This record gives sequence, structure tokens and C-alpha cells, in this order.
Amino acid sequence: MVRWNEPLELPVVLKTKYAYHALLWLLQPEVVLDVGSMDGSDSKRFRKLLARAEIVAFEGDPDS
Repeated sequence: MVRWNEPLELPVVLKTKYAYHALLWLLQPEVVLDVGSMDGSDSKRFRKLLARAEIVAFEGDPDS
């Protein structure tokens, strides 16, 4: 169990990411904005989850 005053450990963060992907899959949004997309790996994952959605990736730092 994670308590509010303990630091988050890596497994909890990974579970959060998978929960977010599951939520996207359940809601099936028409548009997904990936702001701060860095290398676009999450956008590629979104495409696999949401075949019909418009995926817009934006990275403001050209060095990322």
C-alpha cells in the first residue's frame, strides 16, 4: 500500500501509465494531444490503442 507521505516507487508510476492507457481505450476520444511528446513513443502507443482517433504530437524543444 502506498501512503500519502511516502515517495512513489517506479512500479506505481508504471501502473499509472497503464491505467491512463486503459482509460484512453475505454473512452475512445476522437482527438489526443500529446504535448511534450519528446520522441513520439507515446503517440505511437496511442495510435495502437485508438485506431480512429486523430493524434497530434507537439514537442517545443527541437533537441528532444
